[in-house]
Amino acid sequence: MLQVVRRNANYWFRYECAFCHKTHLQPFARKDMLRPAAKDLVCQGGDHIAGSVGPEEQVVNRVKSHRRSLTQLALEVGSPDYFENCQVMLGILEKLYGMAELGELNCQCGNHNLELEICPDRLELRCPTCGTELFIPAVLPEDLERFLHLPGIVMGETGRTWPQPPKLRRGRPRVKSHTNS
Repeated sequence: MLQVVRRNANYWFRYECAFCHKTHLQPFARKDMLRPAAKDLVCQGGDHIAGSVGPEEQVVNRVKSHRRSLTQLALEVGSPDYFENCQVMLGILEKLYGMAELGELNCQCGNHNLELEICPDRLELRCPTCGTELFIPAVLPEDLERFLHLPGIVMGETGRTWPQPPKLRRGRPRVKSHTNS
C-alpha cells in the first residue's frame, strides 16, 4: 500500500513496510520531489530501505544496487559452518532466489510474498496469508540435484515436505508383547 498526500509544501508518503509490517509516514519537501533523483522510503523501525520513489530509471537502478541474493543474506547472517552442507544449502538458495525472481515460487492461495526460515539442514517456506508450509531438505547432494530440476514451486500442491517422504505401509502396526511366564 502506498498513499501520497500533498499538504502545504510537503508530500507525505504513507506506506506499509515489508520489514516491520507497520505503516510509516514520511514527508518530502516539494523542492526535493522536483529533483530528478530517487528518494528512499525508510523503515523507521530499523536501518532498512522499504522502497524508493522518483523517476523510473533512477528507482530501478536504486533497487538493483540494494538487492542481495539469498546466498549473500545467508552468509551475512551466519558463517558457512552453520549449515550441515554449505555447498548444498547455497545451491538450493540460489535456485530458490531465481524461482522467486521469475515468479515461479508462490502459494496455491495466490500469494507470492512468502516467509523463509533458513535452518542448518533445511529451508522452511511459509505463506503468511493461508499458513501453508513447505520444508525443503538441504543436506545431501541428492537434495540439491533434485531441487535444481524443479521448474517451480506452488506451495500446497507439493505437500508439506519436498521431496515427498516415502509412503507408509497401511495395516496394523506390529506390537511386541512381553509376557512374564
